Amino acid sequence: MFSINKLHQLKISQHWKIRRNVFFDIDPSDELSEDYKFCNIYCQEDLLWMSYFDYNLDLGWYGDDDLDDENTGFMLVLYRGEDWNNCELLELKRTKSKKDIVDKIEEISEVVISGFFDDKKGYEISENQADYRYIGQHRNYSVMNNFNELLK
Repeated sequence: MFSINKLHQLKISQHWKIRRNVFFDIDPSDELSEDYKFCNIYCQEDLLWMSYFDYNLDLGWYGDDDLDDENTGFMLVLYRGEDWNNCELLELKRTKSKKDIVDKIEEISEVVISGFFDDKKGYEISENQADYRYIGQHRNYSVMNNFNELLK
């Protein structure tokens, strides 16, 4: 049952530091008023930000309430560094599915704690490079998936 303004309960290690959390237990497919969903999802570019040492896991909603638009939805980013514009992109997932995004948050948070990324290299983001692409320009990116592909 849906409860108004209840935060979604994530299964993550207590070692993560929660920096911001307005990730409410609301799915875009829930039968709620569009105004309510707008205030609690669609206009929240910053839903969740957690850190573990120099790893940052950031969740936002991008686009608006047009769920048919391919650019609209959740965007989850794991990066190493202190700044979106100068960091190492490790994971990026876009989806409209709340279940998929929750599963990915829990998976990534566990993999970070395990030390998997400690010796891996991601995509370097640097606003000082001529071919600079900020994180939001990427559709999907995964060091975990790229590594798994190499194992096949």
